[in-house]
Amino acid sequence: MTKVCTKLKLMMDTIRHLGSCARLSLIISTNSAVEELKRAAGAGIPTRVLHHTMFGCQSEYESTVCRVLEEFSIDLICLAGFGRTLSDQFLIAWRGKIVKLFSSLFPSTKVEKSPVTGSGVHGCTVCFMLDGSSPGPIILQETVVADPVVPTCTLMEESEQRAVAKAIHMVASGIVTLGMDGCIVWKSGE
Repeated sequence: MTKVCTKLKLMMDTIRHLGSCARLSLIISTNSAVEELKRAAGAGIPTRVLHHTMFGCQSEYESTVCRVLEEFSIDLICLAGFGRTLSDQFLIAWRGKIVKLFSSLFPSTKVEKSPVTGSGVHGCTVCFMLDGSSPGPIILQETVVADPVVPTCTLMEESEQRAVAKAIHMVASGIVTLGMDGCIVWKSGE
């Protein structure tokens, strides 16, 4: 029997499994045909579709996004699968509250060879967003070793969702924050 997992389901399950103080409160998409919107609605998570072409300019689009985020009292934004460049004004307004998933390892994006198996090592990076679409300070990275049985895209998708859920948990719980100097600040053990 094959188990079908979606990005949303993996994220919900991982956050729940971690016992996180975070919860998925809103899904914003630029595409109404995304299957995840139906799944989110079925799970009781509110959704909104805001396609940038519905707005006259970038600032109008971003101010609408801000209003929707404020309407739902959102205090942490996760950009996963979001390819648009955000303005400096938006990023400043949400400084330390935006995490983004990148489907590669930084600073190097080349595929490394595993010394044990000789197979490719892939991975993803979750970081704070400070400007445009460039990665900011790294919150965490997760690696995946290529498997001859399981497709790499499946391993990467699961890895990405685990990484995003862990990063959301870490930021929401205050384990990691973005310092005034733009560097990661780790909460010391008490």
